[in-house]
Amino acid sequence: MSMIARTVISVLFIAFLLAALPARATPAGDGEASSGTPSGDPSVLRLQVRSDVETNDRVIRLGDLVPGAPLEISGLVVADAPAPGASVVLSLADVQRALSRAGHSGYEVGDGRVTVRRAGRHVSRARLAQRLAALIGDRLEGAPVRVTLSGFRPFALPVDANGEVAADYRLSLLDIDETRGRFQARLAVPDGFGGSRMWTLTGRY
Repeated sequence: MSMIARTVISVLFIAFLLAALPARATPAGDGEASSGTPSGDPSVLRLQVRSDVETNDRVIRLGDLVPGAPLEISGLVVADAPAPGASVVLSLADVQRALSRAGHSGYEVGDGRVTVRRAGRHVSRARLAQRLAALIGDRLEGAPVRVTLSGFRPFALPVDANGEVAADYRLSLLDIDETRGRFQARLAVPDGFGGSRMWTLTGRY
């Protein structure tokens, strides 16, 4: 057998051995999320959860957390939303438990946290003082007044999907002391869940 023939046979034999070796999986990059479970179960779908979310609803749904979530789970309520203008941090373990309780064992969200903010229209101290000044002025038959407000706590009003105020606050005068130039008022602030929080405000004019 010639040298060329022996060389060709050797090359073909090596190629045959290489083809028989099992393929080696290429690891995913550090920034690439897995589409399955850590065990590689192809029947379980890994959901990609956003790290920061804003909602204007009373509850947090899975569709808020996962863009393009499958229809069967997008409406799943995960937790109550925070008060308007506030935020809450959810553990993805809690999200996973909500999926399991609803019988959706074919999905997983992994580990970590997600911050959910509820949209709201903030009301400033100056705006509230202006409203009080108008009420006191009407009570004093149009006399211009300037209000110094005490007992104010920052708050935000719930808004709808268009960013418009869904429920406004209510302000009423309880008492005016014209001799001392003092007043007392009641403030009803919608809590974003169908109820109201009642505050008592005092101050001078």
